[in-house]
Amino acid sequence: MSFTRRSAPAQRSFRHRFSVRDRLFMLIIGCMIVSQLHMLSKFVNTGVIIESSSVEIEEKMRYIENQKQKFAASKGLTMDGSEIQNKIPYLDDDDDNAAVEEVDEIINTNPLDKLHETTIITDDINAFCGSCMWNNTNFNCDARVDFIMKRYPKENPTTDGTIQFIMKAGHCVDPNWAPKFIDEEIADVESKAASILRTRGEGDNFSGTTPDISTSSLLLHNSPIKDNTITQQTLPPPQPPSPSLIPIKSNSTTSTAIDIVSLTTNEDFFILFNNSAITSWLRHIQNIRSLTFIGPPHDYNLFQQNMVIHYPHLVDDTNNNRRGGILIPIRWIDETHWITTYKNKYRVPYPQVFQQLIKLFVFDLRTKLNVDIGNNVLIVDSDTVWSRDVTFVHDNGTVTYFEVYDYANQDVDCFGIDPVDFTEAITMGPPPVNLLRLNHSTGERTRSDTIQFDTVTPYSACRRAKYPNATGARHIAHHMLFQYDVMMHLHSTINKAWSLPNIWAAFMKCSRFEFCKSRVAEYELYFSFISFNYPDRVYLEQLVNGVNYMAGSAICTNDEMECCREKSVLLKGCHNHRIDALKEAKGRFQRKHAIGEMCC
Repeated sequence: MSFTRRSAPAQRSFRHRFSVRDRLFMLIIGCMIVSQLHMLSKFVNTGVIIESSSVEIEEKMRYIENQKQKFAASKGLTMDGSEIQNKIPYLDDDDDNAAVEEVDEIINTNPLDKLHETTIITDDINAFCGSCMWNNTNFNCDARVDFIMKRYPKENPTTDGTIQFIMKAGHCVDPNWAPKFIDEEIADVESKAASILRTRGEGDNFSGTTPDISTSSLLLHNSPIKDNTITQQTLPPPQPPSPSLIPIKSNSTTSTAIDIVSLTTNEDFFILFNNSAITSWLRHIQNIRSLTFIGPPHDYNLFQQNMVIHYPHLVDDTNNNRRGGILIPIRWIDETHWITTYKNKYRVPYPQVFQQLIKLFVFDLRTKLNVDIGNNVLIVDSDTVWSRDVTFVHDNGTVTYFEVYDYANQDVDCFGIDPVDFTEAITMGPPPVNLLRLNHSTGERTRSDTIQFDTVTPYSACRRAKYPNATGARHIAHHMLFQYDVMMHLHSTINKAWSLPNIWAAFMKCSRFEFCKSRVAEYELYFSFISFNYPDRVYLEQLVNGVNYMAGSAICTNDEMECCREKSVLLKGCHNHRIDALKEAKGRFQRKHAIGEMCC
């Protein structure tokens, strides 16, 4: 019997199972399915991304809104636009009876710790600054308003609405603008400050009723506080203030009257206001006719706020504009004029020279900015507190200048900090040069030698080979009286020596020469010039550092200054860097070094 194996039907391959047409059809169907799946996947992913982006945007908007609310709370602003209030830091002057051991508590009242931001978000069209540059560009805000109205006329049909839209974004707000101030709590503080100020007026008789400043406007723009040639304007206080704490001396004449000019920044405001530097100037410096401050534009608001708090009676328009009245004019001038006219064009030899050059160009206030100042300008460092009376311009035409012995522990001999080279070289001109010039028409060569002038500002304060008998007395005493005719003579002398249009350019050119490289000191330069060319005007008084003059200290409290008055100390220089050093001092030695010279 034979066995026959029965095989299973042979399995046909994919290629033999389907025809070519069938395989092509399935390939097309597969591609379509893959394409659809890819599109579906892309749509799903996009949806996820959109949903995620929406969440992130929402979170960012919520975060921004929270930050705005925090900013508004910290600045005293309401962000709804209905009413905007800006609360100022109160600079309390409560250190009347503070002793040296309590200096840490005094330092903690430093107004810099409460200095608010200068950027203000508002929709008040009165704050709009059309001439300001928009968002740090090269076109101004008026041009920006015109552009937006022309580009988006439907959304911005009116000029006022467009201006408000721009300012809400934080642009084009006048840096000298501040919102109206009506706040009972701060008004009480103002009243307290005015009361404290009145009680300090030793020997001053106040007549009339106590002024009610509880509803006074924060910025009294009717007072002649000037921003270059622009006078600020707002509402005056509702009631007239009492007479000035320090009236103008009745014997002040045109020839002996002086205008005080002080360069300042917010770093000096603690000394200027809390330590009553302004009061000391008005009390002890005789024959003042005006007081002008020069400083950065962004410090103006804080300065004016402090003036209203500490000296409300000095910023009233009713008396402040009266000639022969009780009050003296007090002005604020932006330093912008000196930046745009000189610094941006000529630069400076080194950064610290900027303020020194402004002092030498102080009569630009009179000649270019139309500020009413006379022939005698007393430059006073804003961080100085004075403690005894002094008359600078005398009836016989002489002017008081001070020479300081043992200034900053300086030796009689000259050394690195002395401005010897620059003081003498700036009135000499460039070094001599021998040149051969060719006449192209004749072919002849001619010698053209330049000469160097002899100095008319010899520096004889310290001992050296040229001045072996020098006393070592310097003349940097935190102030200097400049006279108009002398200063103009100094300018013309320097301009002629260097063949340049102004002394700012001459300072820059001189600083490039080796024989001119030393420290620059504007007070020593002016004193050298007036003592050499106008010796009959110089009346010298001697000061000894640490005895009747305190060059540098961190403490100028009322008790300390009363002690200085008892010892006939002229003034104290109270520097913010010493105050900072005292706050960080560790140990007795560091504290003593930071405190500096003391009267008690």
